[in-house]
Amino acid sequence: VVAVAVGQVGGQGVAITGGTDGTVALWHIGENGLTAVGDPQPAHGDSPVRAVAVGQVGGQGVAVTGGGDGTVTLWHIGEEGLARVGDSQPAHGGTSVEKVAIGQIDGQRTAVTGGYDGTVWLWRLGTGGLVSVSTAHIPVGSPPLSIALFPPAGVLVWCHAGVLVAEMRISQA
Repeated sequence: VVAVAVGQVGGQGVAITGGTDGTVALWHIGENGLTAVGDPQPAHGDSPVRAVAVGQVGGQGVAVTGGGDGTVTLWHIGEEGLARVGDSQPAHGGTSVEKVAIGQIDGQRTAVTGGYDGTVWLWRLGTGGLVSVSTAHIPVGSPPLSIALFPPAGVLVWCHAGVLVAEMRISQA
């Protein structure tokens, strides 16, 4: 396991793990530890899952993963396990997607990814999958070490070049 995120979905504590084998797995968190839910799912080919985040869209639990293959994937968290939503989307010029966070920007559920190429991308989370909403990706100078979202439209990025606070907006058009 090289990536993990925890959250709560429908009152149940969950963990999503990403492995060096390119798979992603769902776990229920209980008093007696972790219980696997469903089978691990292939996420990013033979590339490791480098980043994971957990959140909700319209009351539905979701996860977003970033892979060493330079793609980002949206997952539905269900009773039987994880299910891919739409296709994995290419990102960061094909370089490794190192960080991901889920939050809200302009009242919409979004994800932000940070890549090995030293850029930050904004994604809209929808029922049909991920949609890149940023045409001018923010260069941060080096691969992000950590990334976070804060309302109403803030992105906080830590990288070797320093700390960046940026405002990202979703076009209402």
